Amino acid sequence: MRSKPKFPIGSTIRVQLKNSNKYGIVTGENSVTHNCLVNNIFVESTFEDFCGVDGVVEQCSCITSNNLDLAAEKAKTKIGKNTSGVESLHFVLEVHYDENEGKNFIEDVIQDPAFKDVTDFLNKFLSDKKSR
Repeated sequence: MRSKPKFPIGSTIRVQLKNSNKYGIVTGENSVTHNCLVNNIFVESTFEDFCGVDGVVEQCSCITSNNLDLAAEKAKTKIGKNTSGVESLHFVLEVHYDENEGKNFIEDVIQDPAFKDVTDFLNKFLSDKKSR
């Protein structure tokens, strides 16, 4: 059974998308809704999809939504791929907790080129969300 890592309250998590200068920042308390900033766009997210052993390897739905299935469907439409495109939503991350700064630094280790343009997906996702 893999346990969820405990992030210090108010911790800052930096998400660096591989092969990209885009990044996201997640702040807040453990296991509650967080704001995720990606390319200066705030996206609602939770830590519920973070899981791992000893807080080392995690999964993050930071740039998708609270409903991964819905986000995956949107991404599949956007990317034009099936399972490969959907899987690219599940960013596999490595967490580094910096004791000095009191921050967790996360490096994205996924390499699916199908999901390289995060900005277009986010803009579409957010506009769809507003129209609902």
